[in-house]
Amino acid sequence: VGKVMNPETCAGQQYGGTYMGVGRGLYEEIVHDPVTGVMLNGNLLDYKIATIGDIMGPIDTHLVETRQGYGPYGIVGLGEDVATLIPALLGPAVYNAIGAWIYDFPITPDKVLKAVGKI
Repeated sequence: VGKVMNPETCAGQQYGGTYMGVGRGLYEEIVHDPVTGVMLNGNLLDYKIATIGDIMGPIDTHLVETRQGYGPYGIVGLGEDVATLIPALLGPAVYNAIGAWIYDFPITPDKVLKAVGKI
């Protein structure tokens, strides 16, 4: 964080970023018809996003002020940073668990099974 102006708002940004990151890393995938190129999951019934039921356990927020933000008073947005970090951590975590890399997101059970030679 550049400068914490409101701790509750900063925590909310971290919560939202966590949900976005988990969604990107584990659920969100655009599916196109290989022949026509038409998107097949262009609605929230078919395009899966992370919900409160998908996050296990509490989300701990820790704010460290750097005062190096580009905004007034040294503030900077932080939800996007968390959302980018979560998928970057999921790949190595899966590798440590199964011993195989999965290079494309989302990391799904089918991709894990394929990576370990079960499909």
